Amino acid sequence: MSFNYQPNYMKLVKALQEGGLEGASQARQARATRGLGGKLPLDIKQVDTESLSEQMISYFSDIDEQNKRAREENKAKAEAAEKANAEVDPVTGEITKKLSLTEKLYGKQGVQEGQPAPQSYFNFEIVDRPFKGNSRKAGDISKEQQEEIMKMIISTGRKEGMSNREIALTLATVRFESGFNPDAAAKTSSASGLGQFINETGSKYGLTDENRWDVGMQVQAIVDHTADNIEMARKKGYSEDYVYALHHDGPGLDSGGLKKSRQQVMPYVNLYEKMLENY
Repeated sequence: MSFNYQPNYMKLVKALQEGGLEGASQARQARATRGLGGKLPLDIKQVDTESLSEQMISYFSDIDEQNKRAREENKAKAEAAEKANAEVDPVTGEITKKLSLTEKLYGKQGVQEGQPAPQSYFNFEIVDRPFKGNSRKAGDISKEQQEEIMKMIISTGRKEGMSNREIALTLATVRFESGFNPDAAAKTSSASGLGQFINETGSKYGLTDENRWDVGMQVQAIVDHTADNIEMARKKGYSEDYVYALHHDGPGLDSGGLKKSRQQVMPYVNLYEKMLENY
């Protein structure tokens, strides 16, 4: 980001030229306004007004030149990203690929009926932070933030050595469980977050009352939990559709998770995997 400093420093120069050293208070006031941010590399009491004026003009001319270079660099990055079907990360400035998503790959939206149970987090106040959901309803978060959370899951999964297929299983699970809303909460239990972990399960993956709504912790937990379920299914000789069933039911497989897996999760795995081939 750049800023045009010229109006403020010209105001400061004028104050010094017209008021001499008596204009110091005006100079300090001008310096404090937006655009000067921080101390000037000179001491107003130790130089005469002519020298001070020259130093200031030189100083802010350098800043204007830096801003010009920054704008040119940002423009070049944006053009390079567009050619590569990518985008510039607004925080890091790095060029990252875009996710090629169809409408159905965004989060499933919905909320359970009835009144929240005593152990539910549904009526808890939502913590103000990045990746904040609009409500406790699944999928109630902007598409832009959903995409960023998907990227976090993909990045974390790849760091953990997951294949694209395994990451696709993770994404399909989160799509159905929370709609990529880290503030989603069930009404019937303590299930919350991206993976809708109840407190007992969440604690096994490092989720506590202190960090329950931390998106990074939630992402790591769902990636690790899915990896564990993939390994459990492999050891027991289960087919792939049991991975989500184990997530939903636990080892007992007695709560209808297999049916939900076949209807609500597995139909999306191939779609996510295809998207990952180009990301």
